[in-house]
Amino acid sequence: MDYYCQRCGRIIGEAERVCPACGVSQDRFKDDEEQKACKKCQQEIPVNSNYCYHCGADQAQYYYQSEPLKKETPQVEKEEQPDQDNIFKQIFEGDYDDLNASYQRILKAEEEQRSELQKLKGKVTRANENEKPGLIPSTKLYLKDWFNINKRMGRADFWWSFVGMIGLTFIFSLVLSVVVTGLRSVEPNFANFFLNFMVRVFIGFILIANMSALIRRFRDAEIPVIAIVMVFIPVVGEIAAYILATKKQVVTNNDYTFIDPVREAKKRRKARKK
Repeated sequence: MDYYCQRCGRIIGEAERVCPACGVSQDRFKDDEEQKACKKCQQEIPVNSNYCYHCGADQAQYYYQSEPLKKETPQVEKEEQPDQDNIFKQIFEGDYDDLNASYQRILKAEEEQRSELQKLKGKVTRANENEKPGLIPSTKLYLKDWFNINKRMGRADFWWSFVGMIGLTFIFSLVLSVVVTGLRSVEPNFANFFLNFMVRVFIGFILIANMSALIRRFRDAEIPVIAIVMVFIPVVGEIAAYILATKKQVVTNNDYTFIDPVREAKKRRKARKK
């Protein structure tokens, strides 16, 4: 015959004095233990029982009875518990101290992750990522971070890269016109397709790169990133966004620095593998 553990409610053998699941000694083997009536089957159970060892009923639950059961009522078979009760058991069965300890471990792990993330980010100690911003280094930085919004971008780096991209656009247009002119003498239809394709790709790249650069510049000036929606307002909004990009650097926190923590973490993992 099977019984139920008085602490966790799991099925245990008739002769088992200690629950193999939660390790609690079963008070039903003690003759002098104070008794109480089970809320469901009315059988006598130890007063400290969380579950009835006869029917498995949770003593924290209320059970409606049309007619009160007498204590002498024969043992009733365990009824299937509602899904809500099963979920409750799965989450809270066992020692509440263990649950609290698990919660504390989660909090500690999150704190360690935040600390590690802050170490990867570092602190803002200068106005620009490049020690000496200029046409070439700032444009290289712009191209490297064309899809990155997890860091800052200094004012000098931003405007030098802006000039650099104007120059690259001119060079791209010149090279593309030469290539298309040559293709038209051989395959006119393909030349037109190639021209349309390359122009669209380049425009898409410029739009994404400019958007991410503006976001990084806003982060450096600690302007709310939501202000980037101004770019979608033709002419007036774009001009306003670039005017905001002239604002000086503001450092009241180190939520965003000149280091991308995701990229830095990948670099460290690669270094450890080597």
